[in-house]
Amino acid sequence: GKDKTVRVWDFDKEKRKRKLKHPRLVNCLAVAKESEKPVLVTGCGDGNLYLWDIKYGVVIRVFEGHLEKVYSVCLWETHEILIASASGDNTIRVFDALTGECVCTLLGHKRA
Repeated sequence: GKDKTVRVWDFDKEKRKRKLKHPRLVNCLAVAKESEKPVLVTGCGDGNLYLWDIKYGVVIRVFEGHLEKVYSVCLWETHEILIASASGDNTIRVFDALTGECVCTLLGHKRA
């Protein structure tokens, strides 16, 4: 949020588990539900994505490539984790969460 934090909650216990101190304003996030390791990804105003280890509250990897703010992010969990992000630069980028590589860039989108 605007306070540069992400709060992780345990809904069953109605209790906050962790407060992640973020380097930038957070515009969007997605959580990996099926992953061996609990992770989430945040999209920010600096055009970057941040992959977090929820258990330890640390950034695992930063994904760069967008030229403007990231407004939307989602995760695909198969035998790998893919991250798709949409930005004000009118691109959608797909990253491999394990390698950090941008595997695909879709161009020409309006109002991503």
